Amino acid sequence: MPNPSGIDYVYFQPRKLIDFTERYIFVIDVLDYKIKIYTFKGICVDSITNSFKGQTFILPKKTDFSKEDPYDFGLANNRVRNYVDIYRKNLFNSKIMSSINVMNDTTLLICWTSPNREKTNYGYYYDVWRLNSSNSKWV
Repeated sequence: MPNPSGIDYVYFQPRKLIDFTERYIFVIDVLDYKIKIYTFKGICVDSITNSFKGQTFILPKKTDFSKEDPYDFGLANNRVRNYVDIYRKNLFNSKIMSSINVMNDTTLLICWTSPNREKTNYGYYYDVWRLNSSNSKWV
């Protein structure tokens, strides 16, 4: 299975991006409202998408730091500060997925955050997704 998009954001705040049942593994992407459902063999069998519209992210590139490995946080050239500054732009201006909790094979509890423009903190929001047994669609 591939890493969820935005996996780097777990450096700033712990997130629960993966949960599972006896039959499936559920994975959320940090930067987009997307849930992927896998078998234990790593085969994606379904997905749920409810995108955060209008968001763009400035993600660090290797060239933003040096020709060396961007994850090698030596003290030279303020690499750590540069890395954090690039991500901070996204953290304080974007809706971001925080956690997934699988209640059972047909019910998911999703937590996501959104910046509160009137205050300096985030608002936390929760969505419940259920699998409609008549048409096998998540609602």
